[in-house]
Amino acid sequence: MHPISDVSSLLQHCIARAQDVTICVCSGRDGFEYIETLLTLDVTRKVKAFHDLSYESSRISKLNRTSFPMIETLLISCGYKIEALSARDFDFGTLDTVTRLRIYAPLAPVTLKFPIIVPPSVQYLELSEVPQKVFVPLLYQCPNLVECSADVRKELDGPPFTKPLILNHLRRLDTGAMNAIVMSSSVQHLLLPSLEFLRLDYLSESSLDIVPFCRSVSATLTSLTMRMHLATSDYEIFYALMSAIRALSPLDGDCNNLRPLHLPALESISWYSDALGMAPRILLDSLKNWWSDEALHLHLEFYGYSRSQQEDWTSGLRIEVDCG
Repeated sequence: MHPISDVSSLLQHCIARAQDVTICVCSGRDGFEYIETLLTLDVTRKVKAFHDLSYESSRISKLNRTSFPMIETLLISCGYKIEALSARDFDFGTLDTVTRLRIYAPLAPVTLKFPIIVPPSVQYLELSEVPQKVFVPLLYQCPNLVECSADVRKELDGPPFTKPLILNHLRRLDTGAMNAIVMSSSVQHLLLPSLEFLRLDYLSESSLDIVPFCRSVSATLTSLTMRMHLATSDYEIFYALMSAIRALSPLDGDCNNLRPLHLPALESISWYSDALGMAPRILLDSLKNWWSDEALHLHLEFYGYSRSQQEDWTSGLRIEVDCG
């Protein structure tokens, strides 16, 4: 076996004989020669998936339909360099064959502050930390969205939905903090007729507008996940949130069907909390006489408390949970 002396020539030889290619750029400097080989027009016209793990402004201008007419998947890692980028660096509007788009910053807690322009072909969207004022306008650009995951870290820092938004194909929505999506002023404009999975993070300053939201858009919802980041003393907030979720059911003693009136397809509710596991009696009292439907799975997971605090869950309390 002989060492490969000319990697660029080998790449060109292989790509010339391929019908389509996937390019992953991991370095912006050490492999500059090879990157330039990969980004010639003859090569990019065959690209179906492009993963740029060192997003450089010098490559941004080449991300257009002329250079990438076949691209379907685009993954961009901004890292610390996001501060050096501008609004034009997040304009992917001409890439109308892209169906999967992921933009994230794995090494730094940075926020995507600029407007993001995407083609209507996008079906799967994943964003790292993004403000509401960027996230809301972005949804209007994605009528064919099927799955959306966006880390909306700041709550209510931008305008709500002010005009109709219909996402007929959206099945999974994970938006992190409660934001414009669950504001009562947004419900009249937002329609998600196919939504099956919803995940929200609940912070103490959040609105409890989840009830009208679920009543309006989630008849098809099968899974509801809530992550609660509460201080140890925030049990009043927990009671309020539990009451809001319970309000989705008529709780009519004469009703033979105890499934939630507004969530007829619901199969699973998951609660993740960093404090509630410390007060099992409060939790159990809140869950008493809830929906008695064997088909409805309630998953509780607590984290961030010590072994001694876990001992608060006596065997009797555990049996009470199991017998629900």
